[in-house]
Amino acid sequence: MLRKRKIDNEKRGFDEDWTIKYFFEKGPKGLPICIICSYDCTVNKEYNLRRHYQTQHSKRYDELTGLFRDEAVKRLRTERISQKSLFVAQKQISEACVRASYRICEVIAKRTRPFTEGQMIKDCLAIAAAEVAPKQQNLFSTISPTPNTVASRISEMGIDLTNQL
Repeated sequence: MLRKRKIDNEKRGFDEDWTIKYFFEKGPKGLPICIICSYDCTVNKEYNLRRHYQTQHSKRYDELTGLFRDEAVKRLRTERISQKSLFVAQKQISEACVRASYRICEVIAKRTRPFTEGQMIKDCLAIAAAEVAPKQQNLFSTISPTPNTVASRISEMGIDLTNQL
């Protein structure tokens, strides 16, 4: 009876030479990621990395050797890091706007105000932002306190409280 090969049992690791040879670096899960196009390779095998490099990037990067290749790797890594940090910052801003919207809805619910008060609060925030922080004024416009949103968020908070109790 033949046993099926399992990749996990082979204990393949990322080889640092692959960074210079094929423009791959070790990703967060230990699997290689192409620093040129962000392709995620599912297996730590040199053959897979070489095939990806030869089919996708060899025409452009084969002429780079020695220090030029090292500099290209450094440049691509810094570009990838800056691109990743841009997405992280955008996600944090988006999450902050949603949290602010929930907190506004909480205030509306605690004061037993009508759901339409959310738009008035948003208008007040826009005026305050224009005066205090004009560069970040556009962030306040992404907060969504429309009557439907306020109603659904207050309902979600009520359901959450009921589940907690």
